Amino acid sequence: MKYNRIILSAVIALVMMLTPLPCFGKTDVLQYTADSSNAESWQSCDSSQSVTFEQNKKIYLRFSAAESTESGTSSQEDSGTAPVLWQRSADTSKEILLRPDSEGLYLLNTDKIGSWEILYEDSVRMRFTVKEANAIQPPSEKPSKPKSKAGVLRKGKYYFYRDSKGKIRKKAGFVTWNGNKYYVRKGGRIQTGKTFKVGKYTYRANKKGQIKVGVYKWGKSYYYSSSKGRLRKSKGFVTWKKNRYYIRKGGKIQKSKAFRVGNYTYRSGSDGRIKVGVHKWGKYYYYSTSSGKLRKKAGRITWKGKSYYSRKSGTLYTNRFYFSGSNIYYAGPKATALTGTFKVGKYTYTANASGPIISSNRKYMKGIDVSYYQGKDIDWAKVKSGGISFAFLRCGYSGTKDGKCHPDSTFNGDKKHKGNIQRATAAEVDVGAYYFSQARTVKEAKAEAAFAVKQVKESGCKLNLPLVIDTENYPGGRASSSKLNRSKRTAAVKAFCDYVKAKGYTPMIYASTSWLNNNLDMKKLSGYQVWVAQYNDTVTYKGSYRCWQYTSSGKVPGISGRVDLNYWTL
Repeated sequence: MKYNRIILSAVIALVMMLTPLPCFGKTDVLQYTADSSNAESWQSCDSSQSVTFEQNKKIYLRFSAAESTESGTSSQEDSGTAPVLWQRSADTSKEILLRPDSEGLYLLNTDKIGSWEILYEDSVRMRFTVKEANAIQPPSEKPSKPKSKAGVLRKGKYYFYRDSKGKIRKKAGFVTWNGNKYYVRKGGRIQTGKTFKVGKYTYRANKKGQIKVGVYKWGKSYYYSSSKGRLRKSKGFVTWKKNRYYIRKGGKIQKSKAFRVGNYTYRSGSDGRIKVGVHKWGKYYYYSTSSGKLRKKAGRITWKGKSYYSRKSGTLYTNRFYFSGSNIYYAGPKATALTGTFKVGKYTYTANASGPIISSNRKYMKGIDVSYYQGKDIDWAKVKSGGISFAFLRCGYSGTKDGKCHPDSTFNGDKKHKGNIQRATAAEVDVGAYYFSQARTVKEAKAEAAFAVKQVKESGCKLNLPLVIDTENYPGGRASSSKLNRSKRTAAVKAFCDYVKAKGYTPMIYASTSWLNNNLDMKKLSGYQVWVAQYNDTVTYKGSYRCWQYTSSGKVPGISGRVDLNYWTL
């Protein structure tokens, strides 16, 4: 390789003699820089020491300018040729020829990591190492801090604490080190693995002497100590690391049990954490508020973006359909309302991301509507098992002559007998309510709506379905088609719906197809759900509707006599 390099150098020298280049002076001083434009940045090479450069960084070499000597200038100056340099790997002996540019500058090859040498006429003129950029750490300018002598140390079986001067503390008292609290007994030993008292407070220290804080297990039970390490013995709630716990009198945390505090029920797990949100307890799912209070109110719940429905007892619906407002949901096996496309029995359903079913190859769900005329003795369990999913119950009516508001005696019942709404709810039939209207003015309509809301609230039950105004032609009635024009009737119906909506219920309008077409201005009522009555095989009403009363002569298990039947559209 040496002879090849000599031959190649001679050839290059011959070629360069024919190429105009700047003249070079003495070649015994080789210099390097990373900034060739800065004359002061050039440094002389020392072959006895290695220089370190970052990988892929541009480094330039040059020979120092010519100098006068007693014998005159160098032979290279006379010839006008440039010196030949070689870059050789100290690891593999591989050599790279370095050629100068028009200004006589050589560019080092720094793309490969390793140790290198620069050769001129078989003499090493420079040594350097190429490293990754992040591997070169600048020297720290900050003087290192002397290590503190303070801290907890172990000697044999015992732990001790020494101060910043390195002296063992022998005075009784608390010390803090590395975020932990310790108690030094008189004489110097740190209290370890024991429950102990200091003044009127109780503390616990582990085997290393660290005093327990927060919630921790001691023996078979859980306890809570304050940030100062004081064991809490008075009963009450505490919060630690975003979890809530209940401390019984004496200090133990309540665990693995349902318990009551005041008027509310709570449940705690095996580690004492009080359950929040949706959780399983035994065979059923429940929902507790963020403070841990078990919800015992019927209605829909949203938790972590998912829908659930709670019974009055607190258990959540599973594996069943339920109504909320004018929407239908299906509670899956873990109580969550299913979303996307799913099958229940032979039908396929699609629900949006919030849970309401928006399409299905099942057209309808079957329901009924009842009033005083079906009596007080409806067997709602049989109604439910007979395939009925929902029921509208009359909560009241207005007199056809005087317009006074009256309750339907079967809706709320009395002290001896529960009403239809209580018994239907207990049988888990989803319910809505309707009011037979005879309002002639906006004022009367608002009074009717207020009366209907009052009846529902007094029932203590949750409406799953809308609160409906029943507007129809009662022959001779004060709001019949012959005694009230279309405009005034529309205004009264709108006033009823607006009042109901303002009170938190979903409003709905019940009327026959002809009544909707001829006696109401539905353009002004387009924001409300419609329940259409048409005793036919199909509905000819051209507007949108959610519920269809298709017969008044239905037969349903649990009800003696005839009953209205309805389809809720999916």
